[in-house]
Amino acid sequence: MMATMKKYFKYTFGLLCGIPNVTLLGTVEDWEAVRSRVDHLKPFGGHMTEWVEMLSGVLDQFVASAKGDVSVDFWQRICHYYGGGSGPSYISGWISVFCVFNEEGKWQGSTDSGGWGKPVKTDYPAIDTNNIPVGYLTVDVKIDDNGVEHQALMFAGHMAFQVEDGNTIVPHLSWAIALKNGVASQE
Repeated sequence: MMATMKKYFKYTFGLLCGIPNVTLLGTVEDWEAVRSRVDHLKPFGGHMTEWVEMLSGVLDQFVASAKGDVSVDFWQRICHYYGGGSGPSYISGWISVFCVFNEEGKWQGSTDSGGWGKPVKTDYPAIDTNNIPVGYLTVDVKIDDNGVEHQALMFAGHMAFQVEDGNTIVPHLSWAIALKNGVASQE
């Protein structure tokens, strides 16, 4: 039928990205406890106060979702990617609330977008994709294996994900230790 009308119409298809559904693990009480702990950050002042405001709004939506009051609009605004012309690219959306401090602890939570021309205000921070902090921490470790010392690095945090049933991605918290230079030291 569409082919018979192609002289008179142009057909356009739009593609949408997104996450078809989300499952929050834990109980409502777990999410309420996480949300209440955020308020303990307020006394630190400065940018921490701004962060608490942003984070509270996001976690309030997590609590509401855990209670069954799901805002589809909120869940469709997880992440927005946009280029900055010949310069950097950025992400925004509520996921960026978890990236407002870079790896050196510097505030990068501005809601003014980068890019060309007049800055545009966004609802959530606009984070340069080169400045998204990793989701894990590292620390130097010396391992004493019965007198043989190994210089190593320990990693802990969100380092991977697990695929379940071929259609579900679950974040995976883990830790690992890696030898530096892949060899034991002879100290």
